[in-house]
Amino acid sequence: ASAGFAPSEAALLFCWMFTLVSSLFTLEAVWFISADDKEGEAASADGSFLTMSQASLGPVGEACTATIFWFLLTAICVAYIAEGGHLLAAGARAAGLASCPDQAGSVAFVSVFAAFAVAGTKYVDDANRVFMAGVG
Repeated sequence: ASAGFAPSEAALLFCWMFTLVSSLFTLEAVWFISADDKEGEAASADGSFLTMSQASLGPVGEACTATIFWFLLTAICVAYIAEGGHLLAAGARAAGLASCPDQAGSVAFVSVFAAFAVAGTKYVDDANRVFMAGVG
């Protein structure tokens, strides 16, 4: 069942406004942190969310921010591994491996990307250039 144009448009507008406001709050926090730098000195190079939350919310805020980021990044990794494994297993089944479970696809997915990560940034950069050449 379709939700309709108007409710979909309203949801997209709400998401856009939320992103805009979040970005402006982040910008304000960056300005707040950079204003603490002494006059005439270069601004601090560490403008991370942890630095901003520690400066504005204290050690408890820093710990909460680190915990939230850990959960967010873990959820992203789980989603990528689950869907990447599913796609690899579906491709293997389409190629004739009828008994390839999604878990085997996930192991293969992680193994390929772990090999790139362990090999070093040069190989990751080379692979990224090859993939981006197909986009342009």
